[in-house]
Amino acid sequence: MTPFFYILLGAFGFVLLVLLYLGKTSEYMTRARFGQFLFGIIALFSLLAAAGYWFNRPARPRIRVAVLPVQEELFTVDRSWLTWHIAEQAGDCLRRGLDKEFLVYPASWLWMSVETDSLNEIAYLQRYAERIGLDWAVLPALSDDGRSVTLDYIFVRVQSPNLIRKSQITVSQERAFDLGRLLAIEAARCLNQTLDPPAVTPVDPQVVILSSRASAYLAQSGFDEAVRAAESAFEKDSLCVPVRNLYAAALLKQSIRREKEGLRDTVGRLRALRVCENTIRHHQANAATYRWLGAYYLAEKQWAQAGRHLRKAVTLDPDDAEAFSLYAYLNASRFKEIGLQDDEEMLRHVLHLNPCDESARLRLAEWYFSRNDQKAAEREARALLSIHPRSIDGLMFLGKLAATDRNFAKLAEIYDNIFSIDPHNADAYYNLGIYYYQSEDLDNAEKLFNRAVRLSNHTDSHLYLGQIYERRGEIEKAIEEYRLRIRYKKGLEDRFADVARARLFELTRPDSTMLMPYVR
Repeated sequence: MTPFFYILLGAFGFVLLVLLYLGKTSEYMTRARFGQFLFGIIALFSLLAAAGYWFNRPARPRIRVAVLPVQEELFTVDRSWLTWHIAEQAGDCLRRGLDKEFLVYPASWLWMSVETDSLNEIAYLQRYAERIGLDWAVLPALSDDGRSVTLDYIFVRVQSPNLIRKSQITVSQERAFDLGRLLAIEAARCLNQTLDPPAVTPVDPQVVILSSRASAYLAQSGFDEAVRAAESAFEKDSLCVPVRNLYAAALLKQSIRREKEGLRDTVGRLRALRVCENTIRHHQANAATYRWLGAYYLAEKQWAQAGRHLRKAVTLDPDDAEAFSLYAYLNASRFKEIGLQDDEEMLRHVLHLNPCDESARLRLAEWYFSRNDQKAAEREARALLSIHPRSIDGLMFLGKLAATDRNFAKLAEIYDNIFSIDPHNADAYYNLGIYYYQSEDLDNAEKLFNRAVRLSNHTDSHLYLGQIYERRGEIEKAIEEYRLRIRYKKGLEDRFADVARARLFELTRPDSTMLMPYVR
């Protein structure tokens, strides 16, 4: 019930008490008049309650639709760029053309959690569509006989009662670039909607191929390959706004990934900034342009500028879940500017728009964990794993909960699962090493930290190895590890490098009593 209803109920109770009091004490308030007043008050209360419900009624759930790319063989970007292009183009046409009651998932959202080696299994895709909350899913499959291209598609109603419609679209090889638009028209017809997007304007086929490859690489976190493909597309057509946005996104994500690895990529980040600024200055910028400009300022920790551009992005596109997800990194005091109250409400809104957002789900779980609500934190982690069954970060979060509860049997089981999925994940060895270190099992902790260093030169492992060697009295080894950690310093605010520097100073500073007076 809304606050308005409780206020109305309190007012009704107060007026009723006054009416009863007057009925007992006033000669004017006869039985007939009392009945008339009571009837009028009840009628007025009912009318106001109905009006309040009408204006505050919950929004009707939106109908969720997505085009899922289906491959006949194992997905590879180089061979399957056309299927990616079809899914992306169809999703864009549906998103622009359908009524607001429909929420269309972009292709990039789906690749956050789909199992690429199961794309040829219709049953898997139907289960996947149900897990991510879709109401309708389009499952296309592509075939080519050398002269024409045939797109077989299945239109599935995911929620009960299930409905399945099958059909196909056949076009010449020259019109293959237009298949996404034709698929969107057919999907809209199945939804009893009329969609008439304009025909695709002729563009350089190489630009379409390169931008589709870049989008696919970007969705699967292949940032280096995405930058190369997007840069090639940008060189061929620098006037196309989607290509410009794609290039900026690839540069930014590559830069952020490199920074996490301890490499400062100022040039790539500044190139992304210049591309976005020129898009706004000389071209018709859209929500994606402002989103990536906000992401740049967010990475640079210029919070006011980031908030300003991200607000512009969500104003232009209220369904831009990625912009809201970036906005959630700002301080909660800024959320009121877009009508949200706190971190929980913001992240819930992101997940309402995009249930596939692994980062938002993890941040929500961390938010609950920071407030000692471990049940809610575990619930969110389980929800994440129901969509991303192979999420390493989700499993490591469950491992953190198990370590907090001192349930080391469960912790070992979780990390066995992690290593079966990704036996070369340095972060997993590092995190498990921390748990052994905290439980004073220094021998196993040392093995795990060394394993993390061998796999990817995990920089923070050097600090813990230095502390282990220092506690054992192996000072030379400790000094070497501390120096390595300082050498791989990650920016100006690297707390671990500062700790390593402090320990190194303690181990190497000379005894001042042995120095000559002029040195002292």
